[in-house]
Amino acid sequence: MLPNEIIDELDSRFTIIMNEINILGKEYPKREIALKIIRALPEKWDVFTVMFQNTNDLTQITAKQLFSEFKSI
Repeated sequence: MLPNEIIDELDSRFTIIMNEINILGKEYPKREIALKIIRALPEKWDVFTVMFQNTNDLTQITAKQLFSEFKSI
């Protein structure tokens, strides 16, 4: 996440990047996408991301669902 970037901007930027990667023929499993999003967050999100990883199955959650969870905080 860039300095002073809000979660909506990260969502838009991430979606554009993933769409471009998909166009090139590469697809990632849901778990790997979720982990990439979580790793992109700054340290102030650490408590939430650890809690989220422990209470959710990352192999089942989509990027859209994950960003929705973050936006609800």
